[in-house]
Amino acid sequence: MEFYKQVWFWIILAALLIAGGIIIFRDEISIEPSVKEENVAIRVDGEVITRDEFSHYVDHIAEERQMTGRELDKEEILDEAVDNAIKEVLFSRYIEEKGYELEEKEIEEIYEMEKMQMEAFMPEGEDFPEFEEAKEQIKEMMRAEKLIDEYAEGIEITEEELRDMYEEEIAYMEMQDMGEEDIPPFEEIKEDIKENLMMQRAVMLIEEKLEELKEEAEIEVLVSVDDIDLPETEGAPEGFEM
Repeated sequence: MEFYKQVWFWIILAALLIAGGIIIFRDEISIEPSVKEENVAIRVDGEVITRDEFSHYVDHIAEERQMTGRELDKEEILDEAVDNAIKEVLFSRYIEEKGYELEEKEIEEIYEMEKMQMEAFMPEGEDFPEFEEAKEQIKEMMRAEKLIDEYAEGIEITEEELRDMYEEEIAYMEMQDMGEEDIPPFEEIKEDIKENLMMQRAVMLIEEKLEELKEEAEIEVLVSVDDIDLPETEGAPEGFEM
């Protein structure tokens, strides 16, 4: 089973990066000329995203739109998938260039922790990937965490911003018909709110950096709307309202 389909990886990485539209679907970067021309979807400074790899971006966006009841507009899906794929290449390169030091022991500890947590939830007949199979994407996740920490340094959050976020959380909980006893006091979750806001702003700054890198990159897009195959529309989940 391909590692990009592992649920635990998406839970962690999505929390870190989804706000910036960065989604990792690639096990490794393809370099010309090893990929045949007809299999190339996008080139970013000579690095290749294959058509098979690109299809995962399309599928993810289409599934997300289905879940939220949004129209499966091929033009919009193509644009979003191309943008995400390009930024994933740029993001991987950027964190690699940062040269963050990673201890093998740290990587093994995260692997064992996630394996222990997720094995109970995996479908029958599916096995958690072996360490060597998972290692590179664990390293990418750890580098992403370090990058966000770096960008979060120096970000200041005011008391007013914390309280505004707290009020938003209360409003959301009330919409979910949660009782007052389920809403923790402000001081109890203040630091959690602060960390969340800092992470959000750090991701926004990273997104701005990726936009700069995208402007500087030599990009060739070889896919079109005609290359996109969408799943059958199932509509939004029952009870979902826009």
